[in-house]
Amino acid sequence: MDTSAFGPLYDLPAHLLRRAFQRTIALFDREIGVFGITSPQLAVLNALQLCDGLQQREIGRAVGFDEATIGGIVARMARQGLVERVRSSRSSRGWQVYLTVQGRALCQQVAPRMEQQQRLTLEPLTLAEQHELLRLLSKLTGVENSYWQAQDADANAPTAQRRR
Repeated sequence: MDTSAFGPLYDLPAHLLRRAFQRTIALFDREIGVFGITSPQLAVLNALQLCDGLQQREIGRAVGFDEATIGGIVARMARQGLVERVRSSRSSRGWQVYLTVQGRALCQQVAPRMEQQQRLTLEPLTLAEQHELLRLLSKLTGVENSYWQAQDADANAPTAQRRR
């Protein structure tokens, strides 16, 4: 099939991001799906592995989900025995979430496959392209990390943009 007619479609940022997402999910399913968890559940496991005992809403903010969505994800994970929810000592209505022994064991099992999935996701790119992609995705999503910091953007912005 001649794909030249699809140029305008292939130039759309949202189309390209959707296709990249589909590729990422296919790799996730291949590498991590065997563990019976979803990509959002893995994000929660990773967040709790870094900072156990977060409140549900804090997990939601960290991984990019609203409170209702993260509540459902955490509830399913609690039923699976991966996390434990306890009433928060910091909020009368909140829940703090902790990894269970089973959740910690799953994190250990998944780690090598997750690294493989990340490597395969970026494999078509050179190292410089990988860093640039990660910097641009971080900036696009407003996630500050080792690839992008908001003050970097402010320092490089034209003077008129910095004053806003």
